[in-house]
Amino acid sequence: MAQKEYKFVVYKERSRTHFFIKENGIKINVAAKGGSGTVNCSHEEKIRRIAKEASTRDIWEIRMVGFVDIATEARRLQNTWNWNKKT
Repeated sequence: MAQKEYKFVVYKERSRTHFFIKENGIKINVAAKGGSGTVNCSHEEKIRRIAKEASTRDIWEIRMVGFVDIATEARRLQNTWNWNKKT
C-alpha cells in the first residue's frame, strides 16, 4: 500500500518554504538568501507554521490526503487568527 504524503511550497519575496507531510511526521525546509536548512521544532509548532503559511486550498488538500487531524488543527488556528471575522 502506498504511503500517504502531501507536499507544498510557499514562495515569499526572498525565501521559499517546503512542507512535507508524511505518515511518519512533518518536515519543513526553508531556503532563503542567507542560507537554508530544516526547521527543528515540536509537532505542534510545525502545525502552527502550516497554519501560518498554508492557503485554505492546501489545508483542504491535506485533509483529502488523509491527514485530518493536522488539517483540522491548522484550520482552527487560522480561524482564531482571523481578525476580519464578522460578529
